[in-house]
Amino acid sequence: MQDDLTSSCDNPKEFWRKIGKIGIGAERQRNIPMEINLEDGSISTDPISVLNKWKNDFSSMLNVENCIQPSENVDSKDQDKCDYLLDCEITSEEIFNVIKKAKNGKAPGLDELPVEVLKNQTALSFLVRLFNVCYNTGKVPVLWAKGVIVPVPKCSSSDPRDPLSYRGITLAPATYKLYCGVLDCRLREKFDASDIIHDEQNGFRKDRNTIDHLLSITSIIESRKLRKQSTYAAFIDFKKAYDTINRALLFSKLELLGVSFKMIKALRSLYNNVQSCIKLNGILSDWFPVNTGLKQGCIISPLLFNFFINDLIDEVKKLNVGISIGEEKVCIMLYADDVVFLTESESELQIILNTLECWCDRNMIKVNLEKSKVMHFRTPSVPCTNFPFVKGFGFII
Repeated sequence: MQDDLTSSCDNPKEFWRKIGKIGIGAERQRNIPMEINLEDGSISTDPISVLNKWKNDFSSMLNVENCIQPSENVDSKDQDKCDYLLDCEITSEEIFNVIKKAKNGKAPGLDELPVEVLKNQTALSFLVRLFNVCYNTGKVPVLWAKGVIVPVPKCSSSDPRDPLSYRGITLAPATYKLYCGVLDCRLREKFDASDIIHDEQNGFRKDRNTIDHLLSITSIIESRKLRKQSTYAAFIDFKKAYDTINRALLFSKLELLGVSFKMIKALRSLYNNVQSCIKLNGILSDWFPVNTGLKQGCIISPLLFNFFINDLIDEVKKLNVGISIGEEKVCIMLYADDVVFLTESESELQIILNTLECWCDRNMIKVNLEKSKVMHFRTPSVPCTNFPFVKGFGFII
């Protein structure tokens, strides 16, 4: 093995591919046991029972009862909402820009078509025609609605016989991913340069990252410590945020944010009759519907989530609470679904948490209590607060 790695030193991609082969996670991914734990404590090795267990567990996780299917009917008055940047014909240049960014060597979807075969002029001409038919009609190939879920272990210590101890990676057709890439570029070009998505959101935005917010939060906390002032922060993690998004609410929010009728119709088409199956050691389970949430692994999902959570920022900022910096109030920072609230007092933080609770109820989102905490940043001479942050979600210091 050492000689094998040494011979690959001049090829970083090959070197790290071989490193991955000897990792614990890679070993378990190759050898997921065709076994499941039964309720009576016994172990079943029946292939049909194993596949059904995997299918049922993932189906339950990816379908939330309190979410409703988005209606395919859109009020005719909304059809007048047009936007040239979003609605114009898809060009070969747009598709080429997406194709050249697509990485080679990625696992294909159900069509078994790798993206490499699409990187030529003949395929580009075909994709221009296909994508414009899809965009102009608001309909996509049935195959695009089907995703193959490949399980990947969350950690080396998790139970290999428990399907929910694995993270599902969805494989989608290359043509679908390129089409979504075009839609994603159009939406970003229009909305990233505007004030529609608030500056407080840094998740999956150009020239922004987590370091920016970390530096800001650290600077605020340390500067207030020098003045012997406390800072109260709530670190919020949403429970399976992407998987539980209510699609009907999402499309309503897109309309309110000014997304054109044609673009919304195109986005809706991506979520019509979505189905998935589990690929376990090369064997496919039966297909099952996925009626809720954003598509995992889809290039456009992070942007759609930013649209969905954008009004939470509006509601919190309207409270006029937070850390005073000049004439501004800094009260919330986000990186996708990771949220931090900042205030100067316990009571202000409780006000924000109450607002968050109401927002979550309306939007059918749940907070992950195990991963969410309230923290009191202070100097050693200042006693830790004993304020009972127990209303609503039950946060503790």
